[in-house]
Parts: sequence; C-alpha cells; structure tokens
Amino acid sequence: MLPNVPPKPLKEQVLDHDKLEYPLVPANVTQKLKFPSELPQYFNELSTAKLQELARSPELLQSYLYKTSNFDQLGTEIVDSLEKQIEYATKLLKNVNEDIVPQTDQINKQLEEFHRKLKRFDQLQVHMYDLLNKYSRESIIRAVERSVNEKDRDTRASRVLS
Repeated sequence: MLPNVPPKPLKEQVLDHDKLEYPLVPANVTQKLKFPSELPQYFNELSTAKLQELARSPELLQSYLYKTSNFDQLGTEIVDSLEKQIEYATKLLKNVNEDIVPQTDQINKQLEEFHRKLKRFDQLQVHMYDLLNKYSRESIIRAVERSVNEKDRDTRASRVLS
C-alpha cells in the first residue's frame, strides 16, 4: 500500500534551486517515509472483530497508515510547495496579461502595417519596372520600328488608293 511516486529524474532539471521564486517538491520526498514495523501496544487490546474490520476496510487501513506513517506531514509539505508554485504561476500569468499581451498586440499591429506598406511597395516596384521596361533602349527601338512600319503601311495604302 505504498504511494505511487514517479522515479527521480536522471539529470537535474533546474540548475540553481536557490534562484527559484518557489520551492520545488524534492525528488527525495519518499525517502522521508518511515513505516513502523511493530504494531502499537493498543492493538493487543483490540478485539478480533475490530482487527478484522481494520484489515478488510481499505479506507480504515489507509487512514491508519496515513496517520502513523507521517503521510500527513509529507502531504502538507507537498501541498505547501504546490500552493507556492500556483502563486508563482499566477504572478507570471498576470505579468503576461499586463505586460506581454499589450506588447504583442502592438507588435502585431505594426507587423500588419508593415505588411500593408510592403505590399504597396511591391506593387509600385512592379509598376516602376514596367515603366522602365517601356522606356528601355530596346523598347524604344521596337516602338519606333513599329511606328515607322505603320506609317510605311499607311503610305503604301494611300499610294494604292490614289
């Protein structure tokens, strides 16, 4: 009827326990447990029916073992440590909600604005390259050739008609 306790971690999880704002439940918490191997004297005075009731009732036996085996003190230590950890986690959550969430929202808004401006910049850059391409040497030569060819066709067409 021993408690199920997870095995001790193979390597240390936290480098410096003194720098933590809350106590950890020590890994050797189960080493404090001492089970008395001798029954107290008053068991000799109990009737057989009472002893059988104790042996057959898991709740009574568990309660007796908890009281006699220092489980109450151990449970209190663990509960105290866990309450301090909850306080610390609550303080961290408050810090996140008050400081980090507004900063994150502000950064997200700035990122959205940056994204919008970057998209506009990309559109203007494409437009600029279209204009530059339109006025490049090769484009101008093609445009002049096209214009000359059109005028040449117009001239030929007007000569044929006249």
